[in-house]
Amino acid sequence: MRKLKKKFSSLKLNLCSALAVITLFALTLHFATNTAIADGHPDAKKLLEMIEKQQKELDALKKALVETQAAQASSGGSSSVSDVISENKLKIGGTLEIEATNTESFTADTNTSDLSLAKATLYFEAQPHEMLQTYIAGVFKEADGANIALDEGWVKIGETDDMPAYLKAGNFVVPFGAFNTNMLADPLGLTLAETAENPVQVGYSMGGFSGSVFAFNGDTQENGEGDHFDKFGANLAYSAKVSGASVDLGLSYINAIGESDTIEGALGSATSMAGDNPSGIGVSAMVQTGPFTGIFEYITATDDFDSGDVAFNGTNAQPAAYQFEIGYTTTLLEKELVLAATYQMSEESQALGIAEEQYGVAATYSYLPGLAIGVEYMHQEDYSSSDGGTGLDGHNATIKLIGEW
Repeated sequence: MRKLKKKFSSLKLNLCSALAVITLFALTLHFATNTAIADGHPDAKKLLEMIEKQQKELDALKKALVETQAAQASSGGSSSVSDVISENKLKIGGTLEIEATNTESFTADTNTSDLSLAKATLYFEAQPHEMLQTYIAGVFKEADGANIALDEGWVKIGETDDMPAYLKAGNFVVPFGAFNTNMLADPLGLTLAETAENPVQVGYSMGGFSGSVFAFNGDTQENGEGDHFDKFGANLAYSAKVSGASVDLGLSYINAIGESDTIEGALGSATSMAGDNPSGIGVSAMVQTGPFTGIFEYITATDDFDSGDVAFNGTNAQPAAYQFEIGYTTTLLEKELVLAATYQMSEESQALGIAEEQYGVAATYSYLPGLAIGVEYMHQEDYSSSDGGTGLDGHNATIKLIGEW
């Protein structure tokens, strides 16, 4: 900062000096011309020659000023805040989501409506070097008690054209599950399995293939186990063009699906589990052809939880979630309009507060650059009373205003 201030001061001094010289020269020109006319009464030819000579000298001073400014700019360092931002490839952005909702609970016979600032995020992304990328984001969610919290913060080294491998560490959602959607509401797979932790991740991409492995110290421990950096997982993805269609396939694994945000929330304050923390596996596919998009995802625990941790109808639970979705992209008044419909279901997830089934339709209209309007209707059904649920159904109707900058 001291160096930057010094450069600003130097540039200001050079500019002031040059302007002073030009001003003094102009005054001298005016005085000398008036004096010559008054004393010598020169003819028009001599007067014109005098003016032309002085104009050339004035042009030379202006040229010298431009050269001084150019030399100052190229002497190292930045001369403005915008230059500093540009040199570090700093990006500042955010999202605001304002929602009007009408909700009929599928777990209780209640109906509510509300208008709220549902979510607000602010992020800073910088790349001070080709090999180094940093990111930090804060988030406000009314559903989380209207608190402002860290959403993500990480450092990534590598992943360039010359170095496709990378190392990423910090606070972020581990790459378990794809969670692609054109709906406004989160898919059931995300609700079941999204896992935000403090991991270290090593990855590599080449051609259409990409993959990574990650590890972290989770918040839960199996009975008799210590608190160690022993949770890990991996993911593999492939993207290709097949007969004009874009195909994206994904496979992911985690050795402790009980570390997901939802399952941890269901466990409450308990950090020692009664039984094993089973692993999880996810498969996903997304196909885009013309204006159509098809999405499929399946996420499941590979084994049962102990009923003391997650139960289903009084026995051990093995939660899972499916997602089927189709989208259609078109234009309306020369603006993009995305239409989508989805059918989703879960298995043995009643204790996690997840609906057994949900299906609905949505439309998102990009009205202005950085501004979208979304509407959605989602019908939800709880597990039957014989499976420990309420047997009720409900809905969530949403109108959302999304601003991004």
